[in-house]
Amino acid sequence: MSHAFVRLVSGKGESSYLLLTTSEVVIGRDPSCQVVLQSNEYGMVSRHHASIRPSKTPEGTTSYVLCDLNSANGTYLNGHVLQECQELHAGDRVMLGTHGPEFVFEYQYNYQSLSKSQPTITPTTFANTDSEASWSQLLPILSRPKDLTRKAYLVPGIITVILVVLLFLYKDFYT
Repeated sequence: MSHAFVRLVSGKGESSYLLLTTSEVVIGRDPSCQVVLQSNEYGMVSRHHASIRPSKTPEGTTSYVLCDLNSANGTYLNGHVLQECQELHAGDRVMLGTHGPEFVFEYQYNYQSLSKSQPTITPTTFANTDSEASWSQLLPILSRPKDLTRKAYLVPGIITVILVVLLFLYKDFYT
């Protein structure tokens, strides 16, 4: 019997997370995620960064699909930006952001050794994860230009600034 899991290969130590065949696994900094990453170590990771979803194949087996959850810094699969959801294969490398944590997708065929060394995913809570913010979150303008264009609030922010300037010009013109 085979079981799929992702193994964190960057950062302090290695951790493995068993993937469920019945529900998706969300990776991010938010305590509600199934794989929780500490914000003080992984500030470039969004609160809900990416998900790995089980998918039934026509043969009746389970495959897994990686999806980016509109993260600020993107999700990379084998060094390429993930544009839409893609199926994972054994040995695939998943990176959250350009210099973020890296996971390796693997299959384990022996259930006894899996249960001894690989923990089942459970939500983990870290102290102060909600109160810590990265510099790019506090001052978004400090982000790299490439990352700045991916921010969801960029266009509404620009439109708001233009409208405010036009209102001041209109007021000065008619007074």
